Amino acid sequence: MTFANSDQNIEEEKRFSKYRYIHDIDVFISKVVDDLQVDMYITEPQGLGDVALTYYPRSSDGTQRDFQVRRSSESRAHMHYAPSANEQLTYTSDGLAGDMVLTYDVMHSADGSYTEVNN
Repeated sequence: MTFANSDQNIEEEKRFSKYRYIHDIDVFISKVVDDLQVDMYITEPQGLGDVALTYYPRSSDGTQRDFQVRRSSESRAHMHYAPSANEQLTYTSDGLAGDMVLTYDVMHSADGSYTEVNN
C-alpha cells in the first residue's frame, strides 16, 4: 500500500478460522488522501476456493461494501482499490475509517494438503 501522508493508522492482521483465511487491513485515515491505493495478492498453490473482500465501517453511519476480486488463475487472485478523493468522502466526512477484510478458502483434497515454508 502507498500513502502520501505519514499520519495514517494502517494495521494488518492475518488470522485463521477453522476453514478460512482472513486478512484484515485496518484503514483508519484521518483525512482524504489524493493517491490512496490498496492492493492485495493471494497465491495458494493448492488452489483458491471462495474469495471475498468487504469493507466494514467503524462508525454506525457507515455502509458495508463488497469489492470485486479478480482471479488470474485457479491459484492466484488480486484486489486493487484506488478511490478518488471524492469517493473517499462517501465513506465518512473524513474519508475511509474501517476494516478491509479479505476472506478466502483453499481447495481441499481428500489425500492431504500442501505446506510451503519460507525462512
